[in-house]
Amino acid sequence: QAVRFAPEAVRSVTTPGVGDAPTEWDRPLFTREENGLARRARVEVGLGDALAQVLAASGGAPLALPPGPVTDSLGPVLAALLPAPPPTRTLALAGPGLPVPDADIVLVPSHEVTGELWPTTATGTLVRLDEPAWRYLVRPRPPLRAPARARFLPEALERSPRSYEFFPPEPCRFTQRTALTRLPAVREPWLRSVHEKLRGPWETY
Repeated sequence: QAVRFAPEAVRSVTTPGVGDAPTEWDRPLFTREENGLARRARVEVGLGDALAQVLAASGGAPLALPPGPVTDSLGPVLAALLPAPPPTRTLALAGPGLPVPDADIVLVPSHEVTGELWPTTATGTLVRLDEPAWRYLVRPRPPLRAPARARFLPEALERSPRSYEFFPPEPCRFTQRTALTRLPAVREPWLRSVHEKLRGPWETY
């Protein structure tokens, strides 16, 4: 049994404020709906997927990272999984609003809606980075003010020279391991050992 609408019986109606997600790149990093743990989880999954690609592209060589959120989020894991410095290869970010990097490995954002990779003329190995993770690395949340006294008064917050940040997002370890499994380069002995380390106890790195 089948039910069909007569062509003249239905029509498309547009609801104000409801539609497709925005497709432009230049939009706010966080919206009220995207704040919180759900957004952080998306960032950490994106970082984990990109980190697996970075490990494969490194060829097992230590990397020089740009200062800031890239080092804060990726540095500890790369330092534990790659040989000790001095670094022999470089890692950098590319994307809207950033200069074309001259680096061996380039993190390039993929659009959150269309999935398209940001067009870049960078000559290094391009590594796809999910847009939420890229936006965090480019424009992280500003640090919060630490109160100068126990009482949380606006005057104390403004007067305090100290600041602190939440713990930076960390690459999702499960995503790292899963992404490495899908890469052909995981057959190489050095990357296989990294994959096995990711399967071990959390204390191993």
